[in-house]
Amino acid sequence: KASEAKRLGLYDAITDHNGTEFEDNEIVEIPMWRHALINFPHPFLEQGLTILDTPGLNSLGNEPELTINMLPNAQAAIFVLAADTGVTRSDMDIWRRHLKSFRHSHNSGLVIALNKIDTLWDDLKTKSEINSSIQRQCTETAQTLNIDSKRVFAVSAQKALIGRVKNNARLIKASNLIAMENVLSNEILPQKEQLVRNTIIADMNDMMQESKSILLRRFKSMKKSIEDFSGVSGKNENIIQVLLEKTRKEQVSYQHNAESLQSSRQMLSGQYNRLKNIIDLDQLDKQVNEARQLMQGSWTTNGMKNGMKSLFDNISNTMNEAAKQTELTNRLVKSIYNRFKNENEIDVQPKLFSISSYKQEIDTLYLDADEYRTSVYSTMTEQSFVIKKFFISLVSRARNIYYQLNKDADDWGKRALTPLVRHAKEHKKELQQRLAQLKKAGQSRDSIGERITKTKIEAKKLQQHIFDVNIMLTTINTPMPAIAHEKEIPDNVTAIRG
Repeated sequence: KASEAKRLGLYDAITDHNGTEFEDNEIVEIPMWRHALINFPHPFLEQGLTILDTPGLNSLGNEPELTINMLPNAQAAIFVLAADTGVTRSDMDIWRRHLKSFRHSHNSGLVIALNKIDTLWDDLKTKSEINSSIQRQCTETAQTLNIDSKRVFAVSAQKALIGRVKNNARLIKASNLIAMENVLSNEILPQKEQLVRNTIIADMNDMMQESKSILLRRFKSMKKSIEDFSGVSGKNENIIQVLLEKTRKEQVSYQHNAESLQSSRQMLSGQYNRLKNIIDLDQLDKQVNEARQLMQGSWTTNGMKNGMKSLFDNISNTMNEAAKQTELTNRLVKSIYNRFKNENEIDVQPKLFSISSYKQEIDTLYLDADEYRTSVYSTMTEQSFVIKKFFISLVSRARNIYYQLNKDADDWGKRALTPLVRHAKEHKKELQQRLAQLKKAGQSRDSIGERITKTKIEAKKLQQHIFDVNIMLTTINTPMPAIAHEKEIPDNVTAIRG
């Protein structure tokens, strides 16, 4: 089905079937060779390693989306080159067009593998001469790619495989593959753990802060009930009537606040819908199809290039407009929370929406598109191939960014006011319970002392729960000590063949 093909990165409406969008339950044809799951008995794989081996240079021209769509989600990328040839012009083309944005978004995790160093093992040369030749090749590669020489590893995958199959430690060491694996594992795995930990902690922190806020509200309500009932004890019935009247007034005030919250939800819905209209995927697809037709119908290279610039200008302008609308929406959310906090005397913080990461990706992609548009390749190559590559390698990435932005916006829109709604429901429940207790106290004075004792016990339990939540919040927000990882491999490594 199309939904499964999209999940595996094997189908994209922009790049397949001339932009025709398939429904998720429709069947699409995918060549069998485009996707394979291989199980191999290796200890690193048993630890959860996932390797995405993307097409090599010859295939990349026909199937670049397999690499392009995987790169943004990879925690590390291995750029595989041949040690006997070094960095060729084709390698540099891949480096500039497909790894430039990865370098911008990742401070580390990019490694160069100079494979086939066994071709430099010349029996007529001394070991020192061979090592010098390999080192020179690594240095030249680092200089050409403008990358730290420590990120370049001369390896022999073939000798490493043979060494492991035959359990030949000397051959494995000579292959130098372990050195590259160790660098990746010691660098990427801790980053991955920190990323996962930060994500989990952020979600847990939000949930526990919200729970703490509700617990504090309940505790405050119980204290008020204890004070009210203590004041009633031994007094005349008029006191109970006064408290009943006071509680009913609070219910009226609650109803007013509930209506105000509902009105605020409608206002937020309007702002949110404006944001959704700006980043609407159907609008983007319409712009893309119009640009494709304009470029394909252009008789000149200049006309085609103008079409490229116009499309990405629109994509960039749309993101800028979305950023402005997001700011307006966030301002409204903050004002709603501030008003609710003042009216209800509670401390609850809003979770604002941010599109800064998406805007950064689009800005980087805009530069890549401009470089492609002004390149010699786009001028000298046959127009249909230039257009096809433009939509496959650049436009599809823009759509993927907007697709993820829409998903995140949907998730945020559903939960933006959830904490306030929960507090409102909790407040309603508290008022109903207090009213019922006061009515019962008015009917039987004998139950007042029992009610005070029971409420005090419940308040003490709540106080302990609040204490426990504070301990958990302190614990999860305490930085973990650095953990050393020996001979481990990250869970998601993309290998890009030069």
